[in-house]
Amino acid sequence: EGAISAADEGRAGFYEGDSWAQAFGIIRLVPGPTWLLRHQEASRDRTARYGNSRVLYFNVLYAWDPNDKGGPLGEGTARYIPAVGALSYRVYFENVAAATAAARTVVIGDSLDRSLVDVDSFELGEIVFGGHHVAVPSGLKTFETDVDLRPDQDLLVRVRAGLDELSGVATWSFSSIDPNTGLPPDDPMLGFLPPNMTPPGGEGHVSFGVTAKHGLATGAVIGNQAAIRFDVNPVMLTPE
Repeated sequence: EGAISAADEGRAGFYEGDSWAQAFGIIRLVPGPTWLLRHQEASRDRTARYGNSRVLYFNVLYAWDPNDKGGPLGEGTARYIPAVGALSYRVYFENVAAATAAARTVVIGDSLDRSLVDVDSFELGEIVFGGHHVAVPSGLKTFETDVDLRPDQDLLVRVRAGLDELSGVATWSFSSIDPNTGLPPDDPMLGFLPPNMTPPGGEGHVSFGVTAKHGLATGAVIGNQAAIRFDVNPVMLTPE
């Protein structure tokens, strides 16, 4: 790992290593309060010698996620909701148009407060990414499928969703898979969610429903917030 300035985004640079293995690769930049070189992928054609050192030339690459969350609006300034009936939530994610790489993996986590909601009532809703709609059968707490992006892309997207009823944490994961190997693709530039230059190609959402716990006092506040991670980027929190 090495530090780099945000001003270096999209520019060529170099990395000096003590060994040949350290001295070549494609490096992804992680945006945030500090910008770090996170990992390398082997690519000999991007190396050169500089004096007595082996030097890596690279372009700064990253996928970046703004996000949002929608839920019951409620009534009045206090946003009161009925004591019965499902609370429907939707978590939005996007790989912004300014990103320089497709997202290979996206993971969303949503921690439900078991003292305020009935986790037994949890039900997965639709899953959408890049214009692909994944219909989840009603009544499910867990779901898994592979979405085939061929012929547009030589990729599968492994979609997994489920609730851990003991912890109250719901998780959705999207993983880019090489259909020939069943593993993540070797090409570090190959990912299922491209920069969102032509919406909705680089955006998506997940949804779920849950009911309030029986017997809550009037005025009890049910807050909810999701966490989203693109690749090795820092986790980003949605609004509550």
